Amino acid sequence: MAAAGNSRTPLASLRGRPEKLRVALSDDSVTVVAVPNVKRWKARASAVVDSMPWVWLEPLGAKDEVVGPRVENQEPSAGDLEDLELDTGRHESVTAMLSLMLRAQDVALCRQAQAYNAMLENNQQLLQTVSGRLAASERHLSEMFEQMMAMRRQLVAGVEEGSSDEAMAVEILKLAAKSQPQVRADNGQKKGK
Repeated sequence: MAAAGNSRTPLASLRGRPEKLRVALSDDSVTVVAVPNVKRWKARASAVVDSMPWVWLEPLGAKDEVVGPRVENQEPSAGDLEDLELDTGRHESVTAMLSLMLRAQDVALCRQAQAYNAMLENNQQLLQTVSGRLAASERHLSEMFEQMMAMRRQLVAGVEEGSSDEAMAVEILKLAAKSQPQVRADNGQKKGK
């Protein structure tokens, strides 16, 4: 196969445009590739041929007659590359480096997981604390609202009964005094925390 940056294509030595190319592959099979009828036919046909593990090719005419010279593949095939011997010393050093890199990656991922789990646990505790305080505040506001509604009902009842302003004021003060210890206790808890 031709190298990607190679300006010389397998079909560069051909004169004239053939109709087809007979291509012998490295597995000893032979295939026929149609040549496109376009301006840059050599580049396009070479791209198709280079995508195959070809050994040689021959240009063919319309009646499958050979119309040009056989072109041999000068690049080593995949099978030839497998036959090359590995430098065992280099292989061992590459294996050792890969092993070291994998261990470093494993340690980094473990530390990242520990940090993530700690952050997640802290966020859960914060969420529980905030939701607990919100629930307590909601209960307290609900109780205060109920007390205010009770005071309103008593005021309305007092006005309807025609009771004196002094008696209503005393009742309001009693109800306010009941709610005051609760408010003071809540404020004291918030300051202490």
